[in-house]
Formats: sequence, structure tokens, C-alpha cells
Amino acid sequence: MEVAGGRLPLSRVGRGWPRSGRVREPKGAPPKRPASDGSLIPLPGPSPDSGEGGGSAAGGNGKQRPGPALFVLHSDLWPLALGSLLLLALWLGPLPERARGSFSAHMIMHMGIVAVAAPLLALGLTRRFGARLPAMPASFALVATFVEMVIVWGWHAPALHDAARVDLRVTLVEQGSFLLAGLLVWTAAFGGAGRAGRSPKLAGAGALLLTSMHMTLLGALLLFAPRPLYACATLCAPLSALTPLQDQAAGGAIMLSLGGLAYLFGGLALVGRLLRDEPAKEAAA
Repeated sequence: MEVAGGRLPLSRVGRGWPRSGRVREPKGAPPKRPASDGSLIPLPGPSPDSGEGGGSAAGGNGKQRPGPALFVLHSDLWPLALGSLLLLALWLGPLPERARGSFSAHMIMHMGIVAVAAPLLALGLTRRFGARLPAMPASFALVATFVEMVIVWGWHAPALHDAARVDLRVTLVEQGSFLLAGLLVWTAAFGGAGRAGRSPKLAGAGALLLTSMHMTLLGALLLFAPRPLYACATLCAPLSALTPLQDQAAGGAIMLSLGGLAYLFGGLALVGRLLRDEPAKEAAA
């Protein structure tokens, strides 16, 4: 840029005016090319605040991208995240050591896995990967319930339970089978609830209700047993604040309440959903 006469006044030199005679471009301005008349023409390209080409952390649409925590909360990943955190708390917290000397602590671990962590994980799996899971017949949910019952009752047989209380390797197998059994039942139930037709939904609800029944029955047997059923109750008694019979009764009450009610409420929720969906489908038809 030049002034009249082709020279700059000496009074303006060194006071914000460039010595070359051209005005300095602001920082971040787009590059320019010289025109035939000596002026400068801006080159096409993204503006500094447009957000294009990585110019803005907010993205090209001007919206701020959510952080990892918000992404988990506002997506289908939160049940998976919450279930995984619960498993870590159950397995890496103080409960495993406490369970070696307390039947009720051992039962808290068991019910935390099958009645709380497993449904959260199954809900997250069916939401996130439901379309990729293979379609199973309606009877699969009932088969899953039978398998889960065999696993749970088998591990509460005196010989297997005592081995799991004193041998870490057996404990790992026991806890892993509890998790697989719980995932099997809850995934079958939630998967059936998301499929078309009444049969898968009814089978899923029936699977949860049947599981609630056998959990309640086993819990009642443990609660009202007249004597300790496990040899470890006597061997581990010094580590427990309760007598062996009281500790066993407390574990039975935990199974009856937490385990039985979790599966009961899950089954009733699926039945309620089925009853709500049927009138809507009939009205739409």
C-alpha cells in the first residue's frame, strides 16, 4: 500500500507502519497472490475459524465433540461399562478374601454376578450387537434356564462348594461358570424380547420367571436348613463373625431376596412390555 507521491511520511515510519510500504496482514489470514495491478487477492481456502481441515477442535459443524465419559453415557455402551466395573469390584475388591471364611460373603459375590452384573452386560450386548447375534428358537431361553439351574445347584453341592472355598483354581472356574450361566439366561431373555412375534418374548419372560423360582427354592433351603451343610462352615468359622449356621442362613436370605427378586422383576418387566406392545400392534393393523 502506498500513499500519494509514492512515499510514506517519515513521521509514520516506525509507528505501526511497515517499512516496506505494505500493511502487515493479521495473524492467521489466508494467503494472497499478487494481481496484475499490484494488489493482493486472497487465495481460496478454509478460514481460520471455520473448523475445516482440522482448524478447529470443535469440528466443521461448530458443535463440540463429547468426551469419552459423555459418549458412554449417551450411547448403548453404558450397561457394558457399568457391568464391567461391577465385576471388577466383585473380583478385585475385598470380597474374594472375605468369601473364603464367610458363606454369606461368597453368596454376595454369586448374586452380584448373576443378578446384577450379568443383566447389565446382557443388556449392553443385545443393544450394541443384537443385529449380529444369531437368531435362536424360542425354546433356547428355556434351555438356557435349565443349564443355569444345573450350574447353580451343582456348585452349591457340598463337595464342589467346599472345594471352591479353599482352592483358588476351583474358585475361578466357579465364578466364570456363574458369569456364563447368567449371561446365557439374560441374553436369551433380552434377545427374545427384541424379536418379532409373541413366542420369543414369552419364552424370555418364562425363562426369567423359572430362574426366579429355582433361586428362591435354593435360597429357602439354605435359609431354613437345621444344620450346616458344608464342611467349610466349620473349617472357616474362625474367619466369620457369625456361627456356621447363622452364616449359611444369611447366605440363603441373600439368594432368596436378591437373586429371586432380580429374576422375578426381569420376567414381569418383559411380560408388561409384551402386554403393552400387543394393543399398539393391533391398533396399527
